[in-house]
Amino acid sequence: MRERRITMRQRKKTGITLSAFLTGVLLAGFLLCHLPLQVQAHPAPEIPLLEFEEMFNRHGMVMLVIDPETGAITWANSAAEAFYGYGGDVLTTMKIQDINQLTPEEIAERRQEAAIEERNYFIFPHKLANGEIRTVEVYSWPFDRDDRTLLLSAVIDITDKIASQEALALRNRQFWTAAGAVMVLMLVIIVGLRTTKQKLKANNQELTWAYSHLQAIIDASHAAVWGYDLTTDEFWCSPEYFVLMGFEKNKFETLQDKSLEGVWLSRLHPDDREPALKKYQNYLKNPQGDYENTFRIKHKEGHWIWVLSRGGMLKHAGEKGDHQLVGIHLDVTSQKQVEEDLRRMKSELEASLEVKDQFLANMSHELRTPLNGLCGMLQLMELTELTEEQAELSQMVLQSANALTKLVNDILMYNKLLNTESEPVLQLFRPESLVKEVMSLYRHMVVEKGLAMELGTGGHVPDLVQGEAVKLRELLMHIISNAVKFTQAGRIDVSVDASGGENQEEIMLIIGVKDTGIGMNEALVERIFDPFFQGDEVHHKRFTGTGIGLSIARALVEQMNGSIEVSSEEGNGSFFEILVPVMRVVEEGDIIRENNDSG
Repeated sequence: MRERRITMRQRKKTGITLSAFLTGVLLAGFLLCHLPLQVQAHPAPEIPLLEFEEMFNRHGMVMLVIDPETGAITWANSAAEAFYGYGGDVLTTMKIQDINQLTPEEIAERRQEAAIEERNYFIFPHKLANGEIRTVEVYSWPFDRDDRTLLLSAVIDITDKIASQEALALRNRQFWTAAGAVMVLMLVIIVGLRTTKQKLKANNQELTWAYSHLQAIIDASHAAVWGYDLTTDEFWCSPEYFVLMGFEKNKFETLQDKSLEGVWLSRLHPDDREPALKKYQNYLKNPQGDYENTFRIKHKEGHWIWVLSRGGMLKHAGEKGDHQLVGIHLDVTSQKQVEEDLRRMKSELEASLEVKDQFLANMSHELRTPLNGLCGMLQLMELTELTEEQAELSQMVLQSANALTKLVNDILMYNKLLNTESEPVLQLFRPESLVKEVMSLYRHMVVEKGLAMELGTGGHVPDLVQGEAVKLRELLMHIISNAVKFTQAGRIDVSVDASGGENQEEIMLIIGVKDTGIGMNEALVERIFDPFFQGDEVHHKRFTGTGIGLSIARALVEQMNGSIEVSSEEGNGSFFEILVPVMRVVEEGDIIRENNDSG
């Protein structure tokens, strides 16, 4: 027997912070603007190995040093060990081929794709120690150490990033690529440059290489890097800072006023000046973590663009102390426009839903009032002397009016369940009695069709529980009426039981409804809970209905944090199982407390 089970349960529905990337970008911008380029000939510097290893190991980005000839991993920092799940020195005994899941041919194809797309990173699947495959971006740069060429590779996990919206992913990738590249290079370059400057042992080739590569990365990133000296009130920035506003790259050099007011505050939107300045001042009072500010700044052509400013206090030794605030400006106008469009659409949708709800409420009143009157008059008419034909016609009209009334009520109920989040209304009730009460509503229909309907009670059902009795009653009405409707011969068995120990306050009430009706194939089971689904053409012709009852049942059980499952076989009936959480009650006067003290 082939069965199909469907479980409807509530599910709850994470990003990479900018801090690690921002560190590299900020230091890059600062070095470009403040480190002098040494052009005299000096002995070749020896970058202190311990100092490099300390920065390499302590940094939060996953980094590997690889021998390009053999693929051997010669160095791996702590972040790499944590990411890949290999402790101690295991990684340095491995080759990159042990981690990269692509074949050499596939790797060659990826490198060719990167060359065609003119990007400086590769996308590979990397295998972790636990067997999990994560999609990563790998940025690699060659450098010389001990008369051999090695590759410094920075690894960024983008598994979750791939699932984000593509409209924002393109902008984010441009930013992450440039910022990540700068940060990784800083780990190698900055140690060498700063050590060289302090000890006056830098040589022209090393500094020229570092400076040219740093400048190329900043230029390629299109990042508006800026810095502000709190002591001198001097502002410095990369050329892209003013390009962002539509000016030429040399705009900063032509400014007379290079203070914070002249370069930044005077260009802000009047409505944003005060809040932006307040955020800036609050950060200076307690410069912990990242500085973040969003504001509008005037473009050269007269319109306003939205800018996200991220930065932090630069930590460095010397007399100045912590007086350098550095950061990046990023144009987020398109993102703001998307957010505004979403807010507008949300408002329009809410307004439409409100109009729809009001329309349904008015229509339900206008429809139910005459329908109730019609039903009442027909019932009164049946009490009079009617011919056999008149009585038959009267009964047909009454059945149609009752069906229409039920349809109106079902549509209103479904709309209410979809558009309102009602608070749980907890009541004391007896599970067995509630099920019997619902079954009695359909007893006459069962008798008319010549069916048998019985209730079976398990041995774990408490006599008294606390739960959402009203919703449970409505839920059972839809399930049992559905079973009666689609069963032409045989029986309907209803069962009630509970799971959970005798001493547990919260238990799960289990109610089953099994019939010997027409059953369903897999295709019908897949869609049985869809709103207004009425089965295939054969079912629709044989059994009239709106197809909304089981949709209401699913919505009700989800609001009660329960579940509903169905198994069926065409020609052999169906079985619905409902699980609903309730609280066990010993006596009716007990105060039911939440199980908060259990840990």
